[in-house]
Amino acid sequence: MLVCSPPISFKPPNPFIVKWGTVIERQHNRKNPGNLFNPGLGSPTRFTLIDNVRGMPVPTPYAADTLEVAIYETIFHFSP
Repeated sequence: MLVCSPPISFKPPNPFIVKWGTVIERQHNRKNPGNLFNPGLGSPTRFTLIDNVRGMPVPTPYAADTLEVAIYETIFHFSP
């Protein structure tokens, strides 16, 4: 597998740590528990996850700091 270097304009990630006890909001399917990370299955969307070196999706949690943002993200997630 050929792995190319990132472009010169590639910026470093902007990680942050959510402090213990911070309340986060999520919207999710009732058939799944609220703490389930998105497994990355299904058709590609703007929420498509990155793959690890084995080509498998890296599970990712989606959450927001307000209910309004969580609802908006859900609307955008399911819009065509």
